[in-house]
Amino acid sequence: MYVNPLRYTANNTEVTINGTGPNGSTIIDDSTEIKIYKVADDQYLPDSNRIYDYSQYENVTNDYPISVNGDNTAPINFGDINTHYIIKVVSKYQLDSEGNVNIQQWASMVTTNKYYGTDDTAKYGNNITLATSNGNGNGDDTDSDADADADADADSEKENNELPGTGSDEKNGVILGSLFAAIGTLLLGKNRRKINDKK
Repeated sequence: MYVNPLRYTANNTEVTINGTGPNGSTIIDDSTEIKIYKVADDQYLPDSNRIYDYSQYENVTNDYPISVNGDNTAPINFGDINTHYIIKVVSKYQLDSEGNVNIQQWASMVTTNKYYGTDDTAKYGNNITLATSNGNGNGDDTDSDADADADADADSEKENNELPGTGSDEKNGVILGSLFAAIGTLLLGKNRRKINDKK
């Protein structure tokens, strides 16, 4: 998630990660891994939010208090900021009774508007849906006996290489979303309107 990508001044900033949308099955709890990275002024971020190497950014997780609530949310208090941050969230998701997954993760950013004395809020959500499917077919076995034996041997070798099941319906997943490319525009637009009104 990108926080303040346009690097505007944002006062009393709080970002809340919400694991559950209307139909979501994402779990935000004490096992959720949340990391915060600071982006330097000369660093570039991909528009697609696909970051594979976080070590290039400064890890500032310990500088900001993260609370994990019992309601599937995790608020982060950033305070007054004027730089760009990345939040990386690694969380779990729960399969439904049919083995399907509907991952919904939301984030909201609230800042204090010093011109109007009000709070500005921006929200962003991500959704990923995974469904199970089946397939079958009919046909005659045209293999010779020797070919059939070779196929059976190959299949048994493949089975030995399969990963063991975890015995749990709960799956780990990396839930990465992007946050607020528009938050800077929101803050800037209101600030400019206020300045123009004063002229």
